[in-house]
Amino acid sequence: MIKLIALLLTFSVANAQSNFYVLPKDTSHFEHSLNSHLKNTREEIIILTPSLNYPSLKAKLIQSVSKGVNLTIITHNPAYDPLALIAYENVELLLHSEKSLNDTTIIMDTAFMCHHQGALDAEQLSDNNEKIVCHEDALAIAKIRKAIILLRSHSKRYLE
Repeated sequence: MIKLIALLLTFSVANAQSNFYVLPKDTSHFEHSLNSHLKNTREEIIILTPSLNYPSLKAKLIQSVSKGVNLTIITHNPAYDPLALIAYENVELLLHSEKSLNDTTIIMDTAFMCHHQGALDAEQLSDNNEKIVCHEDALAIAKIRKAIILLRSHSKRYLE
């Protein structure tokens, strides 16, 4: 058993840039990772999602925005948390209607990214065996950021 743990530890250190979470089992680990990266974010948070209804994340996003971090939410369903967040300075809500969004991507600065196939909805994530993968791979994050810039150009501001 000890040899197996050592082998797994070696493997996890070698591949320390990716973490896989299966919710609801790993919810506390996922939220802890997300919260620690939110605390360290200094410039920008981008959330691309079909729907955002995650109260614990909303509270942490408000804390980040109050520190001066810019928050961009791109969605096609502005209900729930996005409508509560647009009241804050440094928050940009963009509506994307050209093509339906199916996945969620969260990017914090150029250092952290999470991806989930589906909406970021706390109730849905607590009921199903949902998988979320988080990366700290700067090259992968840069590529996704480029795609999001293109997506932003095809989205329009909420209340415009």
